[in-house]
Amino acid sequence: MDARYAPGMLGRAGRWVILGVVVGLSACGGTLSPIPVAVPRGDGQTVVTLAAGSDVRFWIVVDPLDSGRVRADYEIDLLQSGREVTSTHCAQEISDAAAMCKLRQVSYGNHRHLTCPLPCSARVPRSGPTVVRATLKLVGYPVVARAEPAEIIVEQ
Repeated sequence: MDARYAPGMLGRAGRWVILGVVVGLSACGGTLSPIPVAVPRGDGQTVVTLAAGSDVRFWIVVDPLDSGRVRADYEIDLLQSGREVTSTHCAQEISDAAAMCKLRQVSYGNHRHLTCPLPCSARVPRSGPTVVRATLKLVGYPVVARAEPAEIIVEQ
């Protein structure tokens, strides 16, 4: 018998199991959309479909030049049908020393990606398309920062 993979090897039942796992994982929630924002100060927006009554959480992804501490101040507005339905404002210190943050070193170009959950959340009054508008200001971020934008990640 040939030990190489054959196209029909998985079978119909195996395909249904894989489909079920993918659908199940996507139903658990997850990243809806990243919002790129310029650093050390910038804004951006995206449109996502949100469910009423469930928390919308936010994360920040930034490429720090060093391991120093930076405070992220952000304002997030959620709009439905052209009207603001809720907003949140938060400030958090982010650094690779923070327990909640995850640092990933990238071998090319000496890049560092820091991902941190932001402590605020919001809820929308009804399900449907929602504009998420974010403004970010990094306090303590070096003036000679890289040109790569930070991202605010919207998750529900």
